[in-house]
Amino acid sequence: MLVVSPDRALTDWDRACGFRCAAEVMPARRREDAAALAVLDARPVWLDFLDAQYGQASHPDDLNAALDAVLRTESVRTIAFPLGLFHDDHRTTSAAMLALAASADGLTWLLYADALYRFIPGLRANRLAELQADGYRLVPWPEHGVASQRKRTAVACYSSQLRALARPGHVPVDTLFAPEQYWQIA
Repeated sequence: MLVVSPDRALTDWDRACGFRCAAEVMPARRREDAAALAVLDARPVWLDFLDAQYGQASHPDDLNAALDAVLRTESVRTIAFPLGLFHDDHRTTSAAMLALAASADGLTWLLYADALYRFIPGLRANRLAELQADGYRLVPWPEHGVASQRKRTAVACYSSQLRALARPGHVPVDTLFAPEQYWQIA
């Protein structure tokens, strides 16, 4: 597992999450991920990349190669990934996945509106316009209803993140439970 150096300065976000030093962050986040994914009967596949806030940002080509290797070993028919609305890591992931989608046939590729950022005015519309200008044909999927109790239970597993989001000035946590939004790459 990747660990952030204990010498690294604690970010404001991680401090708000309740961490005392940077080395605590990744193990705690992995535990929260594992607990949430267990609620959803999902199996994690964690890659060896740190969030950009802990060092140098991942290059889309490196992420692309790692994701391509995962897709070659996993039996998947549908792949969902973030639109890349705001967070640098989401944008890098989106770029890497779009590159893979361009070269893979027979799979269903879905983009989803990133939770928390999808309700910031203009972000979703601007990103969709950017992708369409780049030649992507995106077909909206019907909105899925409000979050199930199972999703609410999974979200509750991310206690450190929820602690930080509860602070004034952040996107309301209730937006996590709004209907999901997906677009298929046609």
